[in-house]
Amino acid sequence: DYYIVNPFRYKFDKDKRKMAKNIVIIGDRHDQLFKDAIQFRAVNPNITLEGLVVDVRQGSGIIRRCPQCNRSMLNGACTTHGAVEGVMDLRLKVVLDDGTGAISAIINKNDTEKLTGVTLQAARGLAAVQGEGVVGREMTSKILMKRIRVVGNVMSDDYGPSIIVKSAETVGVNIEAEANKLLDEVEAAI
Repeated sequence: DYYIVNPFRYKFDKDKRKMAKNIVIIGDRHDQLFKDAIQFRAVNPNITLEGLVVDVRQGSGIIRRCPQCNRSMLNGACTTHGAVEGVMDLRLKVVLDDGTGAISAIINKNDTEKLTGVTLQAARGLAAVQGEGVVGREMTSKILMKRIRVVGNVMSDDYGPSIIVKSAETVGVNIEAEANKLLDEVEAAI
């Protein structure tokens, strides 16, 4: 038995002893089920989500990480280790929407480079010439309104559930097939 949740594809055993290796989310009770899934983080669930990137959040682009704990730094300081010399890194913070709901996703450097075509080295060069804010805008122009598939762990905080992405890829969309599908739905409703 699996829970089926919306807006993404997600499964885990009701008996709470086994977690599916690839979790897929599809239903409409996702808030409670995300909370349930978070209780099983020790099992390290991998959740697969597919959706459209509808927003690129502040904190995307070049960031600095603490060399001791690898956490992202804010205003030149690590929340655990205080003022340290940060290590440059690249990431995306996006919102994915499949048409029935949305979730925040934090995408690592390797997948950010793969999705946007902007490498850390290129981002450093761009930042040196035009400023770090330009890097985030450049990446936004390359990923916004693109369909992607991500795999990772779900976590939750005061702002709701989000996924820490382990892998990501773009998903090709057959525009003609999608347009015909939409036309069929509209004609069926008339």
